Amino acid sequence: MNLPAAYTTDIDRLRRGLHTIGIPVVTASSPEFTYPIDSYLYRNTDGSIRWLWPVEATEPDFLRFYQVDNRRAQLFVWTVRLLFRMGLGRLVAHDRLTLYTSESGNQLVRQSHIKRWALSTGAPGPNRKIVIWHCMRSGKRYLTKIAVGPAALTGLRQEARALRHLQQAPFLQVNTPKLTAYSLRFIATGFLIQEDMGVTCTPQTNQLAQLPERVLPELFSRNWHTQPLHQTGFWQQAHQNLAALKAANDPRIPTGLLDKLNLLMRSLNDQIAVPIAAAHGNFTPWTVLLTNRQVSIVDWERYADELPGLYDLFHFLYQSATRIGNQDYSTTRRLIDDTLNRPEWKLFRETYELDTALAEILYLIQAITATLLEYTQQTNWSEPINGQLATWSDALTHWLNRQDSISDHQLLFYDVAFWLHQQPSKELTATSYSGLVPDALKLCLSQSAALQLTHYLRHHSLMSEFVAKPNEGVNQLRIRCLDNSSLRIDLNCRVKSGKLSVWKLSGSRLGAILMSLRYSTPKSVKRTFTYFIA
Repeated sequence: MNLPAAYTTDIDRLRRGLHTIGIPVVTASSPEFTYPIDSYLYRNTDGSIRWLWPVEATEPDFLRFYQVDNRRAQLFVWTVRLLFRMGLGRLVAHDRLTLYTSESGNQLVRQSHIKRWALSTGAPGPNRKIVIWHCMRSGKRYLTKIAVGPAALTGLRQEARALRHLQQAPFLQVNTPKLTAYSLRFIATGFLIQEDMGVTCTPQTNQLAQLPERVLPELFSRNWHTQPLHQTGFWQQAHQNLAALKAANDPRIPTGLLDKLNLLMRSLNDQIAVPIAAAHGNFTPWTVLLTNRQVSIVDWERYADELPGLYDLFHFLYQSATRIGNQDYSTTRRLIDDTLNRPEWKLFRETYELDTALAEILYLIQAITATLLEYTQQTNWSEPINGQLATWSDALTHWLNRQDSISDHQLLFYDVAFWLHQQPSKELTATSYSGLVPDALKLCLSQSAALQLTHYLRHHSLMSEFVAKPNEGVNQLRIRCLDNSSLRIDLNCRVKSGKLSVWKLSGSRLGAILMSLRYSTPKSVKRTFTYFIA
């Protein structure tokens, strides 16, 4: 059987995963493997396998793995359901795949009384798992999660531990999956089976207010206590993660982001007592199922007994704004502030004597360091990751500014470096600044990039006064920050067809884009730092 090269890795993962649950498969029939498993497949944009389902399926059960978080996703679901209703489900498939299993594998499938099934190869990354949804002839529905790799196995072990604990001490207002079987004893492979809590494409909520009033206090206050910050496991882990990130030196992670993390961590007094609580760890709109005012929470792989207090609250708000709402940090900030000002959260703060600013800072430190370390292990980054990095960078700038531990012009410099790093154009690859924080920069940018940068600076939250004007053959951007510290940026060239040339903004173009304001020369000694744009 000739298979596309893009499927090779996925089929190898499928073979190892299915063998883990006692169903050996191969891609070609043989005297030992004579029982076909005939399926359709749906591909990812990179050509790899995303979903499998049986060719005889009359329902699009693979949609159980699909996040319906925008209108485009809703249209896709509507189209798929319509095609299946018309008996044209095969038109959804990109390809057809037949695997063959042995007598023992066939017997296991038959004895399991499986009526319907669908398979997902999982999200890319070190925690990637094969997930099989299956419905029994009795009507009961289950999810089998199969780990193929050490990181994924660690996550399954954590989920099994969490589900066992929750079965012994269940929530009153929240439903959690029942763990029915697991085998996690091997080094790099294992599986668990749990009951399916949802229905196909359960609507997601990105508003906490839509959840029943008593759910969140019960969820967030479990194992609530205080402890000196330096003694907490998450604080020690954050330091280890940051050290590992610096050692990894991943060029995709802006150096300034790590520097801001380090500055924010150093600004805290690690002798103070901080609130700690158990947390789901990935409490997001896509792990919360709301049906008929009944709340079910799934995917407990990141459960922890001790994380910063209100970790789940902040995680939900950040994720719902950036991953579903696709909002920038200013919108996320308003969402957080509006939520915390609601009467029920004011009462929660008073009851637990909670400093929500400190709680959010601890959430950011723990979440960013842990997630960035995971990102370094991923070969290819999806587009939402860049948006996530931008939100984190702006959040760190906000809290460093509130902590008043670094001047505004230094923070602005970090943000300019981050902005340069995030630009898609190859001409905006900046050299490392090696920790220096100058008062003046010289940048060689294309005209379009320079205009985008001036727009970014003009609307930056730390900007108080802004002047842009030609001066001795270059265009100078002079920014006075809210704390009266200053930063000057000289834009003096652009890259075109491999050649450098001087670029000047015309007065009319400049006037149309920028508003000239008064500029005060900073009293600090000027230190000029130059970025070379290759």
